[in-house]
Amino acid sequence: MKNPTNLEFKKIFDGAARDFDKISNHYTRKRRLEYLQISNKKKILEVGAGTGIITEYVDETSLCTDISFEMCKQAKKRRKAVVCCDAELLPFKKKYFDVIISSEMIYYLEDPERFLRESHLILNDNGEIRISMINKPMKFVDDIRKILQKFGIKEMYFDDKVKKYMDLTVLKKYLDEQNFKIISVDKKILIPLEMFDSFNKIFEKTELGRFCLFIIVYAVKKTNNFLQKHNMGKKFV
Repeated sequence: MKNPTNLEFKKIFDGAARDFDKISNHYTRKRRLEYLQISNKKKILEVGAGTGIITEYVDETSLCTDISFEMCKQAKKRRKAVVCCDAELLPFKKKYFDVIISSEMIYYLEDPERFLRESHLILNDNGEIRISMINKPMKFVDDIRKILQKFGIKEMYFDDKVKKYMDLTVLKKYLDEQNFKIISVDKKILIPLEMFDSFNKIFEKTELGRFCLFIIVYAVKKTNNFLQKHNMGKKFV
C-alpha cells in the first residue's frame, strides 16, 4: 500500500490550499508551537510549510518552502520569504540555516532520507532540525476522520490520501544514518480538542503518552566539533 508520489501530493495540496487555514486544527497547531520556541536572530527554514501558518508565530522572517504552488501563493499573503520547491531538492547554499522545521511533512516524501541529507548540507555546524509527525500506532484516528468526512463532516482537515505513516524507529534510523544526533523525543495530544488541554498535558507525562497523536523530534547536526565534545568521534562517518 503506497502513498502518492511527491507530484501527486502537490496536486492534492494545490486543491486544498484556499481553505487550508480554515480546516486546520487550531488547537493542535497551537500545541505544536510549544516545541518551536527558538531564540531570536536565527535563520529558520520551514520545509513543507503549507500556508506558513505555523512559523508565522515563531519568527515572521523565517523562510517557508512548499512543493505546492497554490500553498505558496497563500503563504505569500502572510510571509515575505516563500520558495516553491521539493523538500528533496532544497535550493539553498551549504551551511546557511540555523534551524529547519518540518511539521507533519516527512511521511509524505518518496525519499525522506534525501530530505534529511539535504537538510544536513544546508544547516550550519550548530544546526538543528525539529520534526513533528503523526504517531503511527494512532493511524486509526485518521481512518475514523476519513470515514466521517465521507458523511459530510468537513471541519476535520481533508483527505490527503496518505496510506501509511512513518514509524518512529524508522525516523531515528534515518536521522542517525544522515548524521543527526537526537536530543529529545516527545509525544503530544491524546485528544485534539482544546477543551481537553489540561487532560492532555497531564497524561502526556504518563505511560498513556504513547497513545498521543503527535511525535516531536529534536535533533542536531553531527559535526567533528560536536562529536569530540560528546566523545562520539568513532561513530561519525
